[in-house]
Amino acid sequence: MRILLSVFVAGLLSTGCMTYDKLIAKNQRNITKLQIGMGEVELHRVMRHGTHKIHSSASPFPEILFPPALLALMAGIDELPNPLRRAKYRAADDAELEVLFYYTERNSADGIVADDELTPVALRDGEVIGWGWSYVRENLTLIETRTEDR
Repeated sequence: MRILLSVFVAGLLSTGCMTYDKLIAKNQRNITKLQIGMGEVELHRVMRHGTHKIHSSASPFPEILFPPALLALMAGIDELPNPLRRAKYRAADDAELEVLFYYTERNSADGIVADDELTPVALRDGEVIGWGWSYVRENLTLIETRTEDR
């Protein structure tokens, strides 16, 4: 029985689970690496696009006492896409742009990710042209928004 439990826990430890706070910190760090003119492929590499396994924030168990993968088992695993949302915006010259939204703040642990917890990154013809809410508000008009599939 102990061997089976050890193998199971070892498997969990290799799953790459993280917490919401670790994903947020990673996104905050990676946003600082963005550059105007960066191509979409490079953006995907820098921001680590994909679905991330996150152990649920509803966990009553402290991370200090248990490794994240074991917490994932005890509290459940969420899959969180990165970027979390995509939207189409229109620029002043009437060009249609794509905006990707990354989870970079956690203002409350209510299970809802609000706009002010996201950082938008605007793309034009596959290249980064700006990021942040002030850039979006000053330069773009929303056309359509969608959440990534989980």
